[in-house]
Amino acid sequence: MPEFKDIFGITRSQLRKTCLLVPVLTKDLLKKLDIQDFKRSNFYACGSNEHTTVIHTLMGPSFVGDAVLHLSESPCANLILFGSCGLVQTTPQLNLGSLVTPYESYAMESFSDLLSEEPRDFNSSAADNDFLNKFLYCLRKEEIQAVKCASFGSIALESKHRDYLLKENIQVMDMESAAFFFAAKHTAKKAVALFYVTDIMADQPAFKPLAEKDKQKVLHSRSHAIDLLVQFTDYLAAN
Repeated sequence: MPEFKDIFGITRSQLRKTCLLVPVLTKDLLKKLDIQDFKRSNFYACGSNEHTTVIHTLMGPSFVGDAVLHLSESPCANLILFGSCGLVQTTPQLNLGSLVTPYESYAMESFSDLLSEEPRDFNSSAADNDFLNKFLYCLRKEEIQAVKCASFGSIALESKHRDYLLKENIQVMDMESAAFFFAAKHTAKKAVALFYVTDIMADQPAFKPLAEKDKQKVLHSRSHAIDLLVQFTDYLAAN
């Protein structure tokens, strides 16, 4: 087995109780969380403030799921996944820039299964209920929607499964949350996710560039989401 530092770039003892996993790392996140020193390994990169470790996982269920598995025997107890997602369709409560937290996520990560013409059902995993309630309680004054999610293995094949998504009342789509929740349960870690909406299946697909006003809306949403993560991680440290 590889050493912990070979995987994460830091020692196991340097890990904080709360870990924030980010498939896409942005400078504003490091700045707002006051991460001064960021260490890179061949797989992941990590940096910590007083009570939170940020782990840059890269995109995809394998990278995120493996990161959680490697945290099994570590001081980390709380896991937060942060990133973007797409909407199946707009609603009065959900649109570009909306902030959402999945309470359940369907495992639709297999490209081969998505491409197959054989109909099938998909397993789902869930956020830790107590941790989710704590998250929503802490940020109760914010407009964060608890949603049902699907983790997709292909952006191009999302629309092919629109009828299934609607039938199952799935509201948003990402790439990693199902693997994240499954791995968290397997390792007995508390897990919750926070996403901001960047695209809409029919109206604003992921491959279509955003208009400038919509781009600014999404950037503002991401910035506000990071502020909320700072608020929540401070709350966890104090409670």
